[in-house]
Amino acid sequence: VHEAVELAKRRRGEERAGFVNGVMRAMVGGKEKLHLPDRRADLAEYLAVRYSHPRWLVEMWLSEIGTEETERLCEANNRTPALSLRCNMLKTTRETLAEELRGRAREASSGVLSPESLLVVGLGDPSAVPAYMKGEYTIQDEGAILASRALGVKPGMRVLDMCAGRGVKSTHILELMQNKGNLLALDIKEQKLAQLRDAVRRLGLKKLETRRMDATEASSAITERFDAVLADVPCSGLGTLARRPDIRWRRKPEDVTRLRQLQLRILSEAFAMAKPGGAVVYSTCTISRRENEDVVEEALDTVDVAMPDSLKRFFDSGVSGIDDSMVQLFPHRQGCDGIFIARMIMRG
Repeated sequence: VHEAVELAKRRRGEERAGFVNGVMRAMVGGKEKLHLPDRRADLAEYLAVRYSHPRWLVEMWLSEIGTEETERLCEANNRTPALSLRCNMLKTTRETLAEELRGRAREASSGVLSPESLLVVGLGDPSAVPAYMKGEYTIQDEGAILASRALGVKPGMRVLDMCAGRGVKSTHILELMQNKGNLLALDIKEQKLAQLRDAVRRLGLKKLETRRMDATEASSAITERFDAVLADVPCSGLGTLARRPDIRWRRKPEDVTRLRQLQLRILSEAFAMAKPGGAVVYSTCTISRRENEDVVEEALDTVDVAMPDSLKRFFDSGVSGIDDSMVQLFPHRQGCDGIFIARMIMRG
């Protein structure tokens, strides 16, 4: 109520703020009298209203993951997750970083999905902490950390990040290679690549090359082939609703179809950019079979140059639900964003 009134006051003045205050308080006072849709008569409508999700999204999840999982997922999307940090193992240890942050945060505990992850509560602005400015950590969801790990990179490799963005995964790749490999990071926006270069300097990393480029046209512009390729593609972001609740109302069903075509094009380009025997990792931050499993399966069927490869050896035992070459992480299961990861290997 307070925030709504303050917003109205700033945008429309005191008179409108008083009206908003009256409406909001009446709503709060009468909320116990509101009736939810009949669960048995219309399950999708009940879940959509009960957990404040658009009906089309609830219907999609009901068809893909079933009633129990959909309800647990919707409920988890309305909980505030802990802040996840990725420890820069080239500069410190997770234990040392946790001890340093405990003086500022209410809680700081080790994550369970990767050896770099640290979960904190009550830290305030994580980019204003001395440890951040010294390059000791990056803000990254615990599940998303696994996408870079799935590449299986080693020191000395030549790696391509096709959709680098601000470079959260790019910097992790450089950390995993211990500054002894080379990474080419592509993105269609130069501003994001500039942010990536800033992050590399802050973290004390090396061996980065950036190019402003459309990932759907990369193989025609770059003749080099890589030991490992990451295709962390643009997606609907439906796995991040706990952190970005606005997405549930901005996304439309047609977005999933539109993005799927883009994702297929980028994954096909990734196949063309990897060496024989090289790894290709496809990842998203969404929970949508059409953008995840269906894209991978169609790409593998259409272009017979790659085959599925097991993920299990790259993940800790705390990661459940791995279907050999693919894994879908869920907020209600693993406590992280809804991350999808698939690993493939190029035929020799």
